[in-house]
Amino acid sequence: MSFDPTPRQKLFLLQLLFAGGTAGMKDLKPEFTRADRTPLKAAKWVDERKVERSLEFSLTDAGWGWVEAHLGDAIEIGSDTAAAAGALQQVLPRIASYLAATGVRLADVVRTKQTPDPQDNIDPGESQASTEPARAHTAIEAACLRLGGGVDRQRLRLADVRNELGDWDRAAQDKAFLELATSGRLVLYGMSDPQEIQADDRAAELKTPSGEARHLVYWIGHRGKTVG
Repeated sequence: MSFDPTPRQKLFLLQLLFAGGTAGMKDLKPEFTRADRTPLKAAKWVDERKVERSLEFSLTDAGWGWVEAHLGDAIEIGSDTAAAAGALQQVLPRIASYLAATGVRLADVVRTKQTPDPQDNIDPGESQASTEPARAHTAIEAACLRLGGGVDRQRLRLADVRNELGDWDRAAQDKAFLELATSGRLVLYGMSDPQEIQADDRAAELKTPSGEARHLVYWIGHRGKTVG
């Protein structure tokens, strides 16, 4: 289903994302109205359930994939300053926790530039060690496109992608997946429904530097553009 959320809906999606994927009505500022959430539910990006006398909302796998793939998009705040402030209030404590857990300095994060495409400017005379990451990236791209029928922006199980990679070393796979995620060419995310996680999903699980489990791959393409 093709759906383009409004700026206000994008801000609520960001609040849910930065809250860890799930938040109660009282945690979303300003009120997440029926008009805001009905289209998101219809697009299957947000689930809603009643908890005691209030409502709780969760991002679905499709919702996680869309938001993570569009984190760099411009957002028109307009009069929705409260919703923008709510998203900011959700993400800042999580950034602080991540920095404390990893030892990464904030300056290193905000000054980081987009990782260059590993296919650019490769010298044929470079050593095997220096070209290995580029080969791993290419192998993952080929696997994702095979599974996605030659089309990017597809939701793929990490277990299926790993199977396509054959004999590639697991550590090399994980390193390449994280590098591609950092460069914005793919998104890694978890399954929101624990009952959906099968034994092969657990076996293929990838842990992010912050310790979060990832079971799905959302291939975006070269710098976010369709690979053709």
